[in-house]
Amino acid sequence: MAPPPHSRAKITTTPRYGAVDAANQRPPRINGFSPPMTQNQTYFLVGNTAAVAVFYLTIGLFVLRYPSPALGPLPFGGVLHALLTAHAATGALGFLAWLFVELHDPSLPSLFGSVLPATRKWTASKYVSEHRKPIEGLDHFCSWLNVAIARSNYIPFFVLTCCGVVQYALQALTCALLLTLWHPALTAGAASPEDPEGLVAHAGVAVVALGSLGVGFPFAMLLVFHLTLLRTGETTYTYIQNAQKKEYRARKAMQKQLRQQSVAASASEGSRGGGGGGAAAETTPITAAAAAAANEAAEGLDALERCESPPPGQLQVTNQKEMWDP
Repeated sequence: MAPPPHSRAKITTTPRYGAVDAANQRPPRINGFSPPMTQNQTYFLVGNTAAVAVFYLTIGLFVLRYPSPALGPLPFGGVLHALLTAHAATGALGFLAWLFVELHDPSLPSLFGSVLPATRKWTASKYVSEHRKPIEGLDHFCSWLNVAIARSNYIPFFVLTCCGVVQYALQALTCALLLTLWHPALTAGAASPEDPEGLVAHAGVAVVALGSLGVGFPFAMLLVFHLTLLRTGETTYTYIQNAQKKEYRARKAMQKQLRQQSVAASASEGSRGGGGGGAAAETTPITAAAAAAANEAAEGLDALERCESPPPGQLQVTNQKEMWDP
């Protein structure tokens, strides 16, 4: 006789990739704009928008003063116009790439995905708990964009990363030229009776330059990381797994070495301590050194054994996200 429906055990599956949703009550994500937004996603959107807006505000206040009858034409004005044109084009391309990543369902195929090779990295499907479905060619789940980065949207994601590097490098370069090549022009344009040297304007440009470097540095690090993954043929998740496995093997090797040192030191202490009474005084320093080495090895072994290192079959990633590889 079958048990009543309410008494049957509920069968649950362990998600392989992505964050664990307590109680699994939220609806599955469709794209990056599916609610709720993450804190990192808000920081990304607000931070990049503010950085670009402040840059154009700073440049606008400076450029609008040139040319003028009082100040004359801007020296090397063509260089500034070229930098601003390149910056605007890069920003527009990055915005379109960001918009595609956020609006596209990563589980659906796209033209960008068809360009990638049919290797295991780009064809293997893995289950993502946020989306509640397997996604082909999964690389990682990006909390800054709040969407899985996989085969169908990896190229726009990579383009967005490249545009971020170029865009903020151009911002920093433009501000650096304002403080050097166009320093006299900046001083003349920003001078006032209260601030004849235009120090406030110079400080503002310096802050924008430092802010551009601060925002652009994570983009540069991300670009270098993904260039490395493209060279090695790994995904973000497999890279982290391999790093954890390497660390685990190194700890096991260190434990084995410390055990051997402890056994050797104990054996040396026993053999030297078992000699005659006449030789005890001569061997005391050696015995003490052996005992100290044994104690040091034992302490190091205890410290390693206290480190909770799961075996390679149970590795986990705990950086706002968790991952299992049974």
